Amino acid sequence: MDEANDLNLYRIMKASMKDWFGEVDGLDPANLTTIWSKDHRQVVIKAPVSEAHKVINSISMHSSSFNPETSNHPLNLQILSHSHCLVNLSRNDRLGI
Repeated sequence: MDEANDLNLYRIMKASMKDWFGEVDGLDPANLTTIWSKDHRQVVIKAPVSEAHKVINSISMHSSSFNPETSNHPLNLQILSHSHCLVNLSRNDRLGI
């Protein structure tokens, strides 16, 4: 059901992830599979075990430095499967926007 080809999906994923929590150091996005909600407020990221710590560390670092006074988009991080490194991210918008 993907409307975008792999290259466009990669660009969308990269731009959206950067907007959410900055660059992921050393991560090869070609190794990730992502499923986005239509409004881009939630994503499931499937990463190989070798890349998993990079994704989780980047998200955790961003979340730990979260300042509610400067951002309306805190991240919820849920590990769906440790064996397959399925990570679910969602935004909680305080204003419901």
